[in-house]
Amino acid sequence: MLSTSAIDLNVRSYGQDLGEHRHAFVQLVLPLSGAISLDIAGQEGALAPGRAAFIGAGVRHSQVGEGPNRSLILDLDQAEMSESDNLFERLTSRPFVSLSPAASKLIDFMGLQVAHGGVAAPTL
Repeated sequence: MLSTSAIDLNVRSYGQDLGEHRHAFVQLVLPLSGAISLDIAGQEGALAPGRAAFIGAGVRHSQVGEGPNRSLILDLDQAEMSESDNLFERLTSRPFVSLSPAASKLIDFMGLQVAHGGVAAPTL
C-alpha cells in the first residue's frame, strides 16, 4: 500500500486467511490489540501487543486474525533502510520480535494518533 512517500502508516484489522501474497515494500506489523497469526516465508508466529513482525520486500507471507484485532502497519521503501549494521538481514532471518514495555507504549500512542488523524506518514 506504499504511496508516493517512503513511509505509509495505517491502522488495520485482519480477518480470515486470504492466502499468501508479497509486496514491493518492507512492512512492520505492530499489534495494538487482539491476536494475529502470521506465516512469513515458512516461519510461523503469533502476534499480540508486545510482539511485532518484520516482513521484507518480496517475501511471501499470510496472516489471519484471531478474533477482533488492530495493528499499526508501517510500510517502508526498502531503499530508505540503512543496511550498514545488518539490521535488515537480522530482521529478515528472525522476523518475529518481542518489544520492550516502553516500545509497546510508544506503539499504543502512535496507534491512537493515527486512528484520530493526529499524525500523517509524511511527518515521520
